Amino acid sequence: MDGAILQQTVKRLTREGKRLFIFNLSGLRHLDSFGLGQMVASYISVRDQKGHVRVVNPAPSVGNMFRYTRIDTILQVVPTEDEAVRELQKLSSR
Repeated sequence: MDGAILQQTVKRLTREGKRLFIFNLSGLRHLDSFGLGQMVASYISVRDQKGHVRVVNPAPSVGNMFRYTRIDTILQVVPTEDEAVRELQKLSSR
């Protein structure tokens, strides 16, 4: 995952009016501190636009990094993409 591309894409999509995001990490086996910072910055961009983010299916090493850094208290991790979609649909209907 290229964190800079993630953040640029999220900023572009929020400018286009998108407010609900799922970061599916199923293919990501490693996340360094730069990538983690970019994920948090992307989350903040979405939150500042009254949007919501869910993180799906991180590898054990990535999930551990979220817990060790306590990022899992900011980024909400859910086990499946279907669950993330259901949660975001509920939030968007409010």
